[in-house]
Amino acid sequence: MRKGLIWTGISILVLILASVSVSNFQKNEQLKQFKASMASFKPLDFPNLDRYEFEGRLNESLILYTSDSSFDSLNPLQKRERIYPVLSPFDKAFTENRRKYEVDHDGVFPEVKVVSLDSIASYASTGILKIDGELYFNEDLSKYREYDKTPTQNNDNSSSNNTDAAVYRYIMNQFDIVTNYGENYVPEIHDPIVLQRAASHFSMSISEVDRIFIEKAMNQ
Repeated sequence: MRKGLIWTGISILVLILASVSVSNFQKNEQLKQFKASMASFKPLDFPNLDRYEFEGRLNESLILYTSDSSFDSLNPLQKRERIYPVLSPFDKAFTENRRKYEVDHDGVFPEVKVVSLDSIASYASTGILKIDGELYFNEDLSKYREYDKTPTQNNDNSSSNNTDAAVYRYIMNQFDIVTNYGENYVPEIHDPIVLQRAASHFSMSISEVDRIFIEKAMNQ
């Protein structure tokens, strides 16, 4: 009787270990597929690109190399605006693939890094801009905004309208990214995240981007 119980216990332990082994194998395969899918991303929206590569445990860091000296002449805000058209679809691909392959990001977020002749600039989906090791926050970038340092001329409503439209498009795109196109939308969770990203991206206050979004949404 006792011998039979021992063998039963051993059998159960073997089954548990086998199940854990299968589970780990599946996770490793999913991780491989996730990384392969991320590595297939093509940064089509960056001008004068020489080459690119991926780094990080999840291929979450996209490195762009350019010998175009014009990038180095851009101010921090302009560099961020140059990087964003690549970061946005890269962040979207990261989110979609993470759900598809059930990969835990473990606090890792996508970033695009540009290595040019004289500088290294990176912009992450968290809204953090770093240039040559220096971090830039909203208040640092606001002085580079043309409409902040140039008086309004000729009743330039078109400039304001263009900015509002850009804010609205950005917010809608971010909603698609963080909610999987509305599938997982929870207002109290996702609204603050998206508004904060928009405020950071455009160097505006949260209340300002919220006002713009509401006004544009009502006019759609």
